[in-house]
Amino acid sequence: MEIVNKKVASAFLGISVRQMTDNEKRKHDPIPVHFKGGGRHPNEYNAADLGRWVERQVRASLMKDNGEVLDLEMERARLAHHQANKTELEELKLSGKLVPADDVAKEWEKVAVAVKAKMLAAPAKYSHRALGITDLRTANALFTEIFREVLSELESYEPDTKSG
Repeated sequence: MEIVNKKVASAFLGISVRQMTDNEKRKHDPIPVHFKGGGRHPNEYNAADLGRWVERQVRASLMKDNGEVLDLEMERARLAHHQANKTELEELKLSGKLVPADDVAKEWEKVAVAVKAKMLAAPAKYSHRALGITDLRTANALFTEIFREVLSELESYEPDTKSG
């Protein structure tokens, strides 16, 4: 059983003496102290206990939230899969085959505004054609014609995609 001082133990663990002290005070799995010093007598540590403590820390860092140990190869494959998906999405966006939802919503808003404007302008534009109509069949035919003209105008509508 090899006993080491705090300076040697901190060098072995690759942490500062201050970090050693902090890790000794943690509630969950603190650094094991072989001899608790005080004053002029520093703490002493069993090297084998420190090795087991490091092993526990490494194992804990490789565990999922549910306590299952991570499979490094599986995690690499998962990472590669997500990187490939991200690259594919970026390519689709650059080629114009994928458009951000916010951009689509903005364009639909422009279309809705144009439809509303055309519909609200229709009575002033076409009301003179309804003067003198007294029968339902003629009124129905006129309104059908007017709505077709408005829809025809909207078919050729091109939203200004250059202005944001």
